Amino acid sequence: MPRSEIPPSEIRPSPIAGTWYPGSAEALARMVDGFLARVPEQAGLGRPLALIAPHAGYVYSGQVAAYAYSLIRGQHHERVVVLSPCHAPYPGRFLTTAKRYYGTPLGPVEVDRTTLEQLADHIPLKGLEYDEEHSLEIQLPFLQRTLGDFLLVPIMLRDQSWEDCQLLAEALDAVLGRERPLLVASSDLCHDYDYERVRATDAATLEALVQGDAQAFWQVAWRRHGACGYGPITTALLVAKRWGGQQVVLLHATNSGDVTGQRGGYVVGYAAAAIV
Repeated sequence: MPRSEIPPSEIRPSPIAGTWYPGSAEALARMVDGFLARVPEQAGLGRPLALIAPHAGYVYSGQVAAYAYSLIRGQHHERVVVLSPCHAPYPGRFLTTAKRYYGTPLGPVEVDRTTLEQLADHIPLKGLEYDEEHSLEIQLPFLQRTLGDFLLVPIMLRDQSWEDCQLLAEALDAVLGRERPLLVASSDLCHDYDYERVRATDAATLEALVQGDAQAFWQVAWRRHGACGYGPITTALLVAKRWGGQQVVLLHATNSGDVTGQRGGYVVGYAAAAIV
């Protein structure tokens, strides 16, 4: 359907455009393209099964996210599954939008309603008429600038339990295992008021991540509060293993204290990784 013919009622409007990232198409495209242009060449990694990217405001974590998205620049992916946590107390274990499109300044992103309906046969998936979840939406401009058009399968995990990660992984494999579309797991790392504690916690969390063992990662991240999106990452690890994933590659890691130079006060860790 041409963009001009999409009824506004079918679009989930962005609650973060103009704050977490630029509100105009021109400024947003320029910022994302600038981040991507500053990523050094990452040769020899092949086509990733899954990406792990942070979800803070672009001035804080956009450059880190670009390390993940640079791996898919110019590729074609008909479908992308974006997994995120849910920071607001919406009811339900697995959540998605009830709308047909996500709106960003770069244009509407079509939601794959057919795949969501198939997944709903395997998990209790609840559609929200309105949500303010930033961690899923903030991945979309990077996908729009690297891939162009794609179908979006958006899933938010409210309860990031080990059991729910397993259930979602089984559902994704049952519905999409033959196609094996790109997965994106949205997560920041440690949040704390102590810069050195953030660094130490992030180091332990990332060490567990690169080992590639989903349950071991889940235990470390849950116990140490090492990643706010530990459920999406765990699910991506579980699915990628079923789909032939052999290695987790850490691409870049930093924290807001290093980005801004202000190491006192609240500090958040960020990392970009790929499962190949």
